[in-house]
Amino acid sequence: TVVEKKKPGRTWASVGAAAGSYMPDVGAGGAVPSSLSANPSPSSSMAVQQPSEGTSYSIGVLVGKQFGSRIQLQAGLTYMNQRADYTSNVVSIADSKVALLQPSATLGSSGYGFTSSYTVNSSTNYLSVPLQVRYLIVDRRIGLAVNAGLATDLFLTNTLSDASGQRQPFTQH
Repeated sequence: TVVEKKKPGRTWASVGAAAGSYMPDVGAGGAVPSSLSANPSPSSSMAVQQPSEGTSYSIGVLVGKQFGSRIQLQAGLTYMNQRADYTSNVVSIADSKVALLQPSATLGSSGYGFTSSYTVNSSTNYLSVPLQVRYLIVDRRIGLAVNAGLATDLFLTNTLSDASGQRQPFTQH
């Protein structure tokens, strides 16, 4: 059996894609103005129900380079989109925009009010910058490696839109 040794300095590129489902964490918020929970009103009720299971997909490009005979470095860019539906009964009174509150939040005199329940489509986009270092412990036909890495996820946008089209969408950048 001939074992081909990899040459130091070798460079490669890869494209990857993934899709799946996820359960959104409503408590993480982000699209909710903090002023909504600042002046709670005892007469207001919970404004958001638990979301349905969402979907997620990502696509990325990675580039790698080998340094010496045992160390590899890989980095790239990945775009990720997460979508989920919520039920809300909150709307911005001033401009009839979609509004989504955290389950524990209540309304005060902040320009938001209650309306009949409607479905909110939430779409969140991220750009991720992964970096991974690999050390090859055994470099044979079947190898053994130790990997260490990190990824910085940069928030791009979150858009909330009314599924019926009656209310204006709200986008946070």
